[in-house]
Amino acid sequence: MDVQDTLIGSDWHEILELVELLKPLAKASKTAQKTATTSSDGALHTVLTKMERVLQHLEDQKDRQTHLLSSHFKACVNLG
Repeated sequence: MDVQDTLIGSDWHEILELVELLKPLAKASKTAQKTATTSSDGALHTVLTKMERVLQHLEDQKDRQTHLLSSHFKACVNLG
C-alpha cells in the first residue's frame, strides 16, 4: 500500500467536518423530493425557505472556517 493512499488524522477530521456540513443539505434535499402529502409540499415558498436555511448553514460554516488555513474543504464551503 502506498503511503500517499493512507488517511492521516487531519484527513479524518476533514471528513467528519464534511459529514456535519452535508447533514442539513441531505435533509433539505430529501424533504424537497418527498411525495406531496399536503398542498404546500413542493410549493415554491417551501423550497425557497429550505434553500434559505441551506444558505444560512453554509454561511455559518464559512464563518466557522475562518480560523483554518487554506484547505480544499474551506474552498468548497466558500464556493458553496
